[in-house]
Amino acid sequence: GLDAQTIVSNPRFHHQYLPDQIQVESIGFTSHDLESLEQHGHSIQKLSRQYGNMQVIIQNKITKQLTAASDPRGEGSSLVK
Repeated sequence: GLDAQTIVSNPRFHHQYLPDQIQVESIGFTSHDLESLEQHGHSIQKLSRQYGNMQVIIQNKITKQLTAASDPRGEGSSLVK
């Protein structure tokens, strides 16, 4: 799987039911990705803002090791002691 920092740093999208459209962050999605979605009948709205802010802690099921990451989009921190 992905590490904690990669997970919180990935570009985000949201499917809005009404109006029926996919909202995407303005960076992180290629024009090919967006064109492909449109070719499959999806309406795309590029957001002028970043979407969300999260902190995450992941525990490895085998080693029990904890790792933490904070979203670069906003304020906050994540810490494991």
